[in-house]
Amino acid sequence: MSMSMRRSFEKVHAKFVSKKDFFKETIESWRQEGCKKKYEKASDLLSNLDKYDQEIQSNFLLTSAEGAFDELLLRKQIKIFKHLFNELSQLTKPAWLQWAEAFFIALLLAFIMKNVVFGLYHVPSGSAEPTILIGDRLWANKMVYFFELPKRGDLVVFDSPEFAYEKSSGIKSWWQRYVGVAIPFLGIKSGPFNVVKRIVGLPGDIVEGRLENSHPVIYVNGKRLNESYVNQYPLIRVKKYIGFIDQNYIGPFKVPHFLKRSVYQHIGAGCSYDSSKPFDLQPFYKLKSSEIVRNPLSGQPILTFTGTASYE
Repeated sequence: MSMSMRRSFEKVHAKFVSKKDFFKETIESWRQEGCKKKYEKASDLLSNLDKYDQEIQSNFLLTSAEGAFDELLLRKQIKIFKHLFNELSQLTKPAWLQWAEAFFIALLLAFIMKNVVFGLYHVPSGSAEPTILIGDRLWANKMVYFFELPKRGDLVVFDSPEFAYEKSSGIKSWWQRYVGVAIPFLGIKSGPFNVVKRIVGLPGDIVEGRLENSHPVIYVNGKRLNESYVNQYPLIRVKKYIGFIDQNYIGPFKVPHFLKRSVYQHIGAGCSYDSSKPFDLQPFYKLKSSEIVRNPLSGQPILTFTGTASYE
């Protein structure tokens, strides 16, 4: 007989013996409370556990005495015994513990999915307009480059390389890098903002920017790049606000940052604008006349046209 088989059974058997009184008390409490379905199911499980426990021990005794045994049958009985024990243990587990385990497992799965499989990102700038707009939320596949190499034209998402992680605490730094959600009352700041860029050059490429007829163009390895995805609309300067409280304090309480009214600076850099349509019928953003940044002399909206040279 395999000693590992015996040890495997004895390990579960010891747990069953130590929890048997608890099982009986819990099942009896369900009977008294009128929980008929739970009582009947748990009673059947406990009865079957007792039955298989006795059968397996009897088979071990016969094996020791006679030296021959049906190994397949014994393995099957031990497997069923383990399954019944786990099912009864789960059924009699306190509700708060079941919720806690489910919550922990959900967090663990979410963490693995976010950092290994895919990520949910919030687009902070309009560098990829009009393909992707400011404020868009998108899923990004984090596993694709395990199976293939990056290609020219791919849109990639990554954390800002200029972000300064917390240096005073390894835990805070880890939280910023892998979770990213701010917890103000614990002094944990949010993680880096996301950057969305299109791949233009690959390792070994020579990328060159030129001005041709006053328009910036890109050459890769001496060949002009056809950038059909470049935004054909001008960018209009706007001031979008977040929050709704203009004060720093309400009585003795400081107003949280996310509630305080402030300019959303990323959109202030400009967003795609179709000049043939009024502000309230724009195809990309909902704009209000009061949000438009105007030239103080002419009163006209400030526009930046794509395909023009810039020092920014």
